[in-house]
Amino acid sequence: DTGLCVQGAARDPLSPPLDPEHGICSYYLVPLPEPIGGAFAVFHTTRLPRGFTALCRQLGRQLAVAAASIVHAADLREQLRAEVETAQQQAFVDPLTGVGNRRSWEAALNEAHRRVERGRPASVIVLDLNGLKEANDQHGHQAGDEVLRRFAGAVQRAVRAEDVVCRIGGDELFVLLVGADAETCRDV
Repeated sequence: DTGLCVQGAARDPLSPPLDPEHGICSYYLVPLPEPIGGAFAVFHTTRLPRGFTALCRQLGRQLAVAAASIVHAADLREQLRAEVETAQQQAFVDPLTGVGNRRSWEAALNEAHRRVERGRPASVIVLDLNGLKEANDQHGHQAGDEVLRRFAGAVQRAVRAEDVVCRIGGDELFVLLVGADAETCRDV
């Protein structure tokens, strides 16, 4: 028989609130199988300790296996949800520069279009990093990639938090200034 069966909780009490003062008369603790670990607990709360029969203990073990399966499935579902969320976020980020990618740009433009239809301004800036091909040819692609990362970082730091910076082509960055009129563009 696996587990700990205590027929009289007064002699071997658990910590509050699972103690006799809180109505626990007997308990049966069944270890949950790996990878869950922990224990499944069954309690009697009647004032007269009834005790656990062999059938009660068998049922407790079966419930522990079922509970472990449910908890394991919930853990896997949560892990999958987190992985999907991470993948969705990564799908909108340019892996080299860390700014948005074309998919992010298209989503930002769709949102900006809805805002413009409601009368809010938006502005677009197109930036092209001249000489990147030559830097790649002379110093190698790692050096060119570093220039592009620094360029994207500098642009990202130069705009407001609500603005969107995206790498669209090899050396092109597009910036969407959300709610930006002509005066705001002069300040950026």
